[in-house]
Amino acid sequence: MRKFLFLAIILLTLTACSQEVETSTYEKIHEKLMSMESFSYNAEVKYISNKGETEYEVNILGKSTGEYKMETISPKSAEGSIILFDGKMIWQYNPKIDGKISSESSDKQARSEILISSFVENYIKTKDGAVKSGSFDESKCTVLEAEINGKSKIFSQEKLWVDNDTLIPIKLEIYDNEQKTRAVVVFKDFKYNPNIPENTFKKTF
Repeated sequence: MRKFLFLAIILLTLTACSQEVETSTYEKIHEKLMSMESFSYNAEVKYISNKGETEYEVNILGKSTGEYKMETISPKSAEGSIILFDGKMIWQYNPKIDGKISSESSDKQARSEILISSFVENYIKTKDGAVKSGSFDESKCTVLEAEINGKSKIFSQEKLWVDNDTLIPIKLEIYDNEQKTRAVVVFKDFKYNPNIPENTFKKTF
């Protein structure tokens, strides 16, 4: 009986310690994301539809207030294309097309949702957002889940994998309302709060 009681106490203690570690990791990740004012990263982006898959590689600079600059690295057909949001207008520059510059008053969801700032905004607004443990490659991660605002059937929910040691986002997956994966973003060279020149989000092309 005493041996059983002793083992039970040890198990309870270990469980409590494990929960404390997980809570501490989540709190660090939460604080890091909430204190993010700007960001930069390279992203491998895969869009998945009923017609197949489309892959891009892009470089992104952005602010938590919404401004961003996205430059396409690949595929070759889109290389050098730049999308710029200055807080009011979307500007697009394509060096391979006559006219080169176009503008829009609103962003496309398929593009804006691959921004880490969009995930943070959705996560803040999600009630009872789930937090789980997971892994990606060899990294132990915390997985944050969020609902995507709006009534889109294609982009309905999303999950963000964050490395427990570095607190850096490493993967984002976006799902439709039937839980099918519609987009996968793998982050590389992610930086929190980099120094971004003042004119970065102003149209200069």
